[in-house]
Amino acid sequence: MSDEQEACVQCSGNDIYKAITTPSFNITTKTNTKEKVGELTKRHIEESRKELQEQIKKAREEEYEPS
Repeated sequence: MSDEQEACVQCSGNDIYKAITTPSFNITTKTNTKEKVGELTKRHIEESRKELQEQIKKAREEEYEPS
């Protein structure tokens, strides 16, 4: 992108410059949820804890042969 334009394409003028555009950010947040902050995280942790306990129980029930 090192090309420089010397003349305007529309009016053939020689006095041209690049105007720097300002970035615009469109951030929308969903505030209409009825859950309290952190409820989803707590629920996920509890579900993971239950699943881990089931896996531990299953692993203890299995018998492994020594190698």
